[in-house]
Amino acid sequence: MSTDISTADTFAAYVHEGRSSVAVLVIHGFTSTPGSVFLWAGAFEAAGYDVSVPLLEGHASRWEDMIGVPYTAWTGALEREYDRLARTHEHVVVAGISMGGALALHLGAVRRPDALLLVNPAVDGMPWFSFLSGALAPFVKSTPAIGEDIARPGRKENSYDVTPTAAATQLRRLQKAVRRQLPGVVAPITLFHSVQDHVVPPASLRSLFAGLTPATRTRLRRIEPHESYHVATLDWDAELINEASVRAVAESTGVAAGSGTAA
Repeated sequence: MSTDISTADTFAAYVHEGRSSVAVLVIHGFTSTPGSVFLWAGAFEAAGYDVSVPLLEGHASRWEDMIGVPYTAWTGALEREYDRLARTHEHVVVAGISMGGALALHLGAVRRPDALLLVNPAVDGMPWFSFLSGALAPFVKSTPAIGEDIARPGRKENSYDVTPTAAATQLRRLQKAVRRQLPGVVAPITLFHSVQDHVVPPASLRSLFAGLTPATRTRLRRIEPHESYHVATLDWDAELINEASVRAVAESTGVAAGSGTAA
């Protein structure tokens, strides 16, 4: 456990818990690292909220470590972490980028978070070759990398330099499961959708809107970062995302930034 995210290990899980009644669970993406969302999590921490950034199994080590990891290992671990936070906090908000956005939607369906914050969520069509990954996996262990889609020079998410084919199959299964679960999502959603995203195709957004109920779609707030690519949490619009996300947490929980407790 670390208490200062600015010096935390970008390849390790991060937890900061103070006295806030609000916890924000922040989820990184496919083949990525916790450090890819540390600026985002740091904004919540600076606002006085507690944060947890888990390390998903098979990530932030060697790409071979993802082979054989079922997507249920990710959903199960996140459900346990959500439940842990819910036992000690009055409010829990879930935030996720890319595959982390799909996992956040899963939690939105099987738990009752106060709000969901999604950055370029991958609920369909990513990676593009995933529909072939099941057939390819026994013969082709890896395919080209899909990470590091960042416009801002000098920023890296430290993702794997290849994509494990077997893991892409698990991502596809996760996406299929999440699309079935979307009608069960009732939490207010703040959606950050980059105008230029070279990783998640438009089909993902169409599937998201098609799956949500009309009531949930009506409450969805959409913000379009115009200067960032897929990993917008590290890109030119990171500050925009951070500020809007902190406001969304305050609005959904009734706990003002810096107060730690409900007004």
